[in-house]
Amino acid sequence: MDLLFFIILLPMACMVLVTYCIVAVGSYYVAERRILIYALSVAAKKQVPLQEIAHAISLESKGPSAWKARRLSELLDQGVPFPDALQGLYRNLPNEVRVAAICGWEMDCLGTALEMGLESQNALSEIARQATLKVVYILLVLLLMAGILLWTIVNLLPAFIDMFEEFGLELPAMTMYVVLAVEALSQFWYLTIPVGLLMGLVGLVFLAFVSGLLPTRWLLGGRLTFARDRAMVLQALAMGIQCGWPITRTLEVLSVKLAVKPPSKMIGKRLNRIYHEMNDGVLWIDCLARQKLINTRERDVLAAAHRSGNAEWALREVAHAILRRRLQRVQVFYNTALPLTILLLGAVVGTIVVTFFFPLVEMIRGMV
Repeated sequence: MDLLFFIILLPMACMVLVTYCIVAVGSYYVAERRILIYALSVAAKKQVPLQEIAHAISLESKGPSAWKARRLSELLDQGVPFPDALQGLYRNLPNEVRVAAICGWEMDCLGTALEMGLESQNALSEIARQATLKVVYILLVLLLMAGILLWTIVNLLPAFIDMFEEFGLELPAMTMYVVLAVEALSQFWYLTIPVGLLMGLVGLVFLAFVSGLLPTRWLLGGRLTFARDRAMVLQALAMGIQCGWPITRTLEVLSVKLAVKPPSKMIGKRLNRIYHEMNDGVLWIDCLARQKLINTRERDVLAAAHRSGNAEWALREVAHAILRRRLQRVQVFYNTALPLTILLLGAVVGTIVVTFFFPLVEMIRGMV
């Protein structure tokens, strides 16, 4: 049992350390990237050469951030387009920023586009940060409870069994169930290793996605980020109208430039279909509705705004409404899941307390 205690406790400690490192590194990485992109957006608005700003940031930064800024400056000096240079440095660049860089570069409004992309990404990052903290909190509580439970089972449960055998008493039913579970765990302890590794791997991958260390487009093929992606497309269309571009040309840029590495497989295929349908003469609003990028209510709003000449305003408002609904749903989910998890943890703690309290009551009754 002592060996089992250390076999389980050591991975728990390692998991806590790895979790802390992932959250810390991810937060630092995302913050440094946001600072660089924000500085580039301001420079683009003021018509300052981007390579000079990137070089200045490389002199002020340290570590990987300095290297990335220096490399970005070198690529821009070599004539590499800004979206390609940025994507080459940051493989997990947020979809909002990547599409904003592409559209802004093509439409000659890079500063405004990057600022809009950062605003959308910052709102989502705040929710992701809150979710990460809650997940880490629950994970640490679970690990702490597992350690305490393991110590209790290893040190106290054998003493209870010996004491009851000496007095010729029977253990309560709940305590017997725990004893049977511990005996089964002792006999088949090797089965807990793959289960624990799988759960740890899933948790670490989730934290990597939420912390920004892995691209969100890899997460279930983009199904969980589809709302963000369709809001991103609508914002790009609004930006194109603002710059005097026809909708067809904006969609052509999106479908061609994002063909190699689309925000997700779902959105990439839909953009390609929309572009081809529009070339066949279908109205762009109908194309968006057919590919599920807008629902019926949003289609009616865009159609009315298009007839009155306010398509740009309507596209931005619909995109913002999509993001607000998405954020509200995420908040409701986590605000609901956290109390339920705490109640579940409380039930586990109560079971443990009752398991070791009932034997004391039965022993006192037997002695009387």
